[in-house]
Order: sequence, then C-alpha cells, then structure tokens
Amino acid sequence: MYRNWIEVAVGVLALGYGLYSLYQRIKSPERIGKLASMKRVYGAKAGTAIHLALYSIIPIAFGLILIASGIFGVDIFGR
Repeated sequence: MYRNWIEVAVGVLALGYGLYSLYQRIKSPERIGKLASMKRVYGAKAGTAIHLALYSIIPIAFGLILIASGIFGVDIFGR
C-alpha cells in the first residue's frame, strides 16, 4: 500500500498549529492580537467564533484529513 509521507507531515504540522492555537486561546487569550482585533471589528461573540473557526477548528480538521489521506494513500496534493 502506498503512503504519502509528505501529506502526513503537513497534516501533523497543521494539527499541531491548530492544537497550539486552541491551547493559547484557553490559556491566555489576551496575548493573541488577532483575537482582540477580530472582537473589536465583529463584536465579542462573532469575533471569537470566527477566530476559533479560522485558527483552531479548520487547521485541526485539515490536519486530520491530511494525515488520514497520507496513510491510506489518497493524494490530495497530487503528483
């Protein structure tokens, strides 16, 4: 079975970024400048939701998809 280790590596990086971003949001959200500016522009609730989706949920989902596709031999990036 063919495995694409480049996709797995990029998936691990995306997963790590998403988890780190989520950790930072929980641990010390005041240190995240983009979160504060999004709250100022879109309001507290919408800014928090947009930041959570863009910087945590989407990278985690993308990382998991890349890891799975690389292990099961599905080429997302193409050859």
